[in-house]
Amino acid sequence: MFIDYNSLHAAVDSRIGKRAYADEVILDMIAELQRHVARDFGCEVGYCKAFADFSQLGDHAGHIQRELAHNGIEPRFVPATIQDNAGENVLNFEVGRLVGSASSESTVVILTGTRVYHVLANALAQLGKQVIVLPVGMDGEVSDRDVHSMVRYVSASLLLNDALKRVLGGAEGEDGMEGFEVETAASSREDVTYEQVEDVASKQTLEVVERYFGQYDEVYLTPLLRKLSEEFGEHDYDPKTVISRLEEAGAVWLEKRRGFPYDYTVLILDSQHPDVKSIRQSVHPDSDWEKGPESDSGNHEDGNPEADFDDVEPLHAGTSHPEGDTV
Repeated sequence: MFIDYNSLHAAVDSRIGKRAYADEVILDMIAELQRHVARDFGCEVGYCKAFADFSQLGDHAGHIQRELAHNGIEPRFVPATIQDNAGENVLNFEVGRLVGSASSESTVVILTGTRVYHVLANALAQLGKQVIVLPVGMDGEVSDRDVHSMVRYVSASLLLNDALKRVLGGAEGEDGMEGFEVETAASSREDVTYEQVEDVASKQTLEVVERYFGQYDEVYLTPLLRKLSEEFGEHDYDPKTVISRLEEAGAVWLEKRRGFPYDYTVLILDSQHPDVKSIRQSVHPDSDWEKGPESDSGNHEDGNPEADFDDVEPLHAGTSHPEGDTV
């Protein structure tokens, strides 16, 4: 992960004004981005460096470098007196140097302000690297036709607004944008009516969920649908139709999540449903299952997607990418 800190600081500072310190918001943005990279793309962030002429960032320059280092981000001082875009050039060089010795599975993430790193991103893609560029704002748009298929541009504005909310203690961020909060349907299930699950496909679906995803409080939908397709066979059953029947029976429900870079959907088993209890006990006869529908859903942070970036719902199933996949 490479951070054009000068460009990022200028873009964040101009957007938040006097509401907070830009460096505090940026630290939160980086931490959140690292979590999302690990969860959504299955990558371990093994290298993170921030490039800037920190002397230009006011009286907090020493504090900024210290806090970056304390958070596992190596600050790289690049004096702007060399030339105006010295930080950008050194970042380009460092990316090239590192990529030459990195594994073939590595992904390059660039967090920036208005610089789009178009030439660098396409050059890396031609070497077979997956590249994610996250500008807070762009001086000029990048045409889709000019972007290599291995490169994704994702606006960092959602990261910014979510970080600003947290820094301000829950106050609304710029433009009133929402962060990554949960849109939950659990509260509407107090009066749910349970119906018996009778058809074979629905029972098999519950078994698949328990057998392959039972360690998670919630299951990311897209990989579950793929797994069901594998289990059922191409022409046996339609997984979406089966899940709809389970919803009607009260055995499961679906929830939407706001995610980064895309929203996604999760499936949650209602552990109070008689058929869910029965199947859960048959699949895990020696386990003590007391989770209710309101249980903590933190386990999904360890999941990662099997869908690629073009999926409108890059959802997760708790499976892991090959070892050595790093950012």
